[in-house]
Amino acid sequence: MNEFVRVSDIASLLFCQRYCYFNLHFPLESQVSEFQAMKEIYFSWRNYGEDWKSKAESRFLAIYGKENLDLFKKAIKNFKFSSELNNLKSIETEVEVRSDKLKLIGVLDEVVESFNEKLPLILGFKAPDNEIWYKDRIKLSAFCIMLKIDKGYIYYCRSGILKDYRVRIKDKRVVLKAIDRVRKLKNNFLPEKEKSNKCKNCKYNEICNSKTETFASKFL
Repeated sequence: MNEFVRVSDIASLLFCQRYCYFNLHFPLESQVSEFQAMKEIYFSWRNYGEDWKSKAESRFLAIYGKENLDLFKKAIKNFKFSSELNNLKSIETEVEVRSDKLKLIGVLDEVVESFNEKLPLILGFKAPDNEIWYKDRIKLSAFCIMLKIDKGYIYYCRSGILKDYRVRIKDKRVVLKAIDRVRKLKNNFLPEKEKSNKCKNCKYNEICNSKTETFASKFL
């Protein structure tokens, strides 16, 4: 399975190439986020009906521990429910999707049914003012490519906004290029360092500052 690129690797790459590199070679535990709590809330809401609140809390605490209970309470307060989701029948949540041909794998948040068509749905945190976030667009496109369909949904948990999106050819090109680039990073090509506002709070800041890029990385 090591030769497979994960959809989450592509998301990391879009955030920062160096972040993706270090995440592949020197993985560190990430701080538990409100979005992770919201995912557990969403899955429980879709799967357990009236009992979803207690199930969501139990799931979250089992995974992330009682020390993060306050974070869960914050998430459940900020989570926005949309009646539009009632129009999408939930088929299955947390579905592993893979393409042996592309050597791509990922965990899809949900498969939904709309007008007798099964489509992917991914979760996002907060919606932008217009359209959808670029990283979400590419992430959804990656799942669509594996499922051989051209459309899907994004639900923004903190905004209560459901967006539908039809994948474009340029989105598919970005996904395929990202797969090749992640493979190069897996083969120890350390990218050039780019200064960004993201660096300040990055968990890899210290190790990133101590490592210089390889000559070959200039051709990534």
